[in-house]
Amino acid sequence: MGAVLGFKAGMAHEIALDDRDKIPNYGKPLFVPFTVVTLPKIHVFGVRLYGKGYGGMKIYSDILNLKDERVFGKGRERPAGRLPDKSVDMQPKEAGVAGQGTAQPADQQMDAGAVQDVRLLTYVVPAEAGTSEKKAVRLEIPMVGGSMEKRIEVARSMIGTELSSADLLKRWPYVDAFGVTKGKGIEGPVTRQGIKRKQHKSRKSVRAVGVLGAWHPHNVTYTVPRAGQMGYHRRPILNLRVLKVLNSSSDDINPKSGFNKFGLVGSDYALIKGSLPGPTKRPILIRSAVRKRTAGKDLKVMSMSVGGVKVDA
Repeated sequence: MGAVLGFKAGMAHEIALDDRDKIPNYGKPLFVPFTVVTLPKIHVFGVRLYGKGYGGMKIYSDILNLKDERVFGKGRERPAGRLPDKSVDMQPKEAGVAGQGTAQPADQQMDAGAVQDVRLLTYVVPAEAGTSEKKAVRLEIPMVGGSMEKRIEVARSMIGTELSSADLLKRWPYVDAFGVTKGKGIEGPVTRQGIKRKQHKSRKSVRAVGVLGAWHPHNVTYTVPRAGQMGYHRRPILNLRVLKVLNSSSDDINPKSGFNKFGLVGSDYALIKGSLPGPTKRPILIRSAVRKRTAGKDLKVMSMSVGGVKVDA
C-alpha cells in the first residue's frame, strides 16, 4: 500500500539539534515547525481490478463487502448497473464489468493476465480522527509489489479488515502530501499573480496588467495575468520529513484547550515537518516520497512548544 489519509489538526514547533552533517549548522539548535496530522483507521470494503481499455484503463471487476453499512447503507435499494444488489445471505460478492450490473461469486476464477492494476476500496471515518464530519471519506489505494495473482489474493484477504495508518507511516521517513489549499475567492492579478502596481497617474487602472497582448494575433494568451479564482486548488508538497508517529493515549500532545478550530487529538497522530496545504480539519493524502527515500536520523529534541505552552519532548 502506498498512501494513507489524515486530517490536519494544527501546528506547533520544537527546538532540535540539526542532524545534517554536511552543512555549517550541524549540531546547532534549530527552530523546527511541524504539523500535527491525525491518522484514523483505514476500513477496507472492497477491491477494484482495472483492465486494459481504449485510451487507458477501465474497470475490469469489483469485489465488494456488502455487509458494510457505512458504504452501502441498511435496506436501501440501489440502481442496477452501479453496484450489485444486496443478496439474502449478505455475503461478499464480486461485481461484473462496470455497466453490466451483474453479480458473480467472490470465489470465481478470473484471468489475472487481463488485470492491469489492483486497488483497495477503502474509507476512513472522520469522527475517529476528531472531526465533526459524518460522511465517510473514500479512497482507492493501489497495491504494489509481487505478481498480479499475488496482489489479487492479498487484496481479497484484506476485505472487511481495518488497517492502521500509523503503522504504515512509520515505514516512511519522507512523504509527499496532497491537499486542497485555503480558498481566497476571486482576486485580482496583483494578489493572484504578484504583478507590480502601476504608478498612481496611470490611465484608468492601477492594479491591472499594463497590456493584454499584441494586436496581431488578436487574442489574449493564457500567460497574461488576469483576475480569477485564488486558492481552493489541489496542491502537492514533496519531501516532507516525518518526525514522529505517536498515539495520544501514551504521548499526549494536546494543549490545555485543544488545538485551535480542531479540539483534542484522541487517536494516532504524526508530526510532519513544515506546513501542509489547507485549513484545519481538511483531509490530507499522504504517500511515500517518490524522490527522497533515504532514512534520516531521529532529531535530538531539546524543547517543544504546542499552543505557546512548553510540553515534554
